[in-house]
Amino acid sequence: MKKILLVLTAFMFHTTLNAQRATVPYFENFENGMNGWSTADDGQGTAWELGTPTFGHTLAAFSGINCWDVNLNTGYLNYANCQLISPIFDFTNVTRVYVSFQTNYRIEYLWDYLSVQYTVNNGDSWNYLPFPNLTNPDGFTSRWIESSVVVDELYGYPDVQFRFSFISDGNVVYDGYSIDDFKIEMDPLSTQTISSKDDLFSIYPNPSRGEVNFKFDTNLNENAQVRIYDVTGNEIMRHLAVNLTDSDLLLAQGIYTVVLENDSKMQVKKLVILQ
Repeated sequence: MKKILLVLTAFMFHTTLNAQRATVPYFENFENGMNGWSTADDGQGTAWELGTPTFGHTLAAFSGINCWDVNLNTGYLNYANCQLISPIFDFTNVTRVYVSFQTNYRIEYLWDYLSVQYTVNNGDSWNYLPFPNLTNPDGFTSRWIESSVVVDELYGYPDVQFRFSFISDGNVVYDGYSIDDFKIEMDPLSTQTISSKDDLFSIYPNPSRGEVNFKFDTNLNENAQVRIYDVTGNEIMRHLAVNLTDSDLLLAQGIYTVVLENDSKMQVKKLVILQ
């Protein structure tokens, strides 16, 4: 009979925590040492190790010669619980990013698994990110594959860390997981709107968590019109710029296109609302 894994609420970890800061966008192929990454484990013989995997299905790195692997030269053990932890990233002014990595694995399907999580409070709590392709029904990948998600819930947080958490149950063990080429890529909409002398208008803050302000060029005529479209292209608001009020800008979470028409001139900008 399959034994059910018991996850203990209290745990003594062996750690090599030494959190460093890194900037976004970010790419790490692990060819030059740990570079701010750290590990934590329960000291029972299963741990994330940096180097060239040489055991079973998980052989070699995706790029170069180094990657992170659960036990480079052996399989993992029963009741494994180990973490691989990223440097600290500043998302104060970053709205949306694509987080991705390459992975190769062989595990017991449904019983042993890898999850990816993030913290914004120095590890006091961790939240899950829904990365795909980490639990193939066959229990293994036939080659290195990419897993990626779009992350927009981290905007405004100055201390963001990610971690890979591997857990196994009480019987049946295989080779484990390998991780390589970790990337954080910025969406073009992550950059804040910057005014210039040619701007007809500016929007701030952008991205916003609710409050939105417009600043219009002083030379706009009284018929200048503001139109806002949602991500599907539907027009959700149309007002004269001179009559625009705060109550007109109570927008739900989403990405919007803002169009200002002034005589023969038109300017288009993106507006991101996060709530």
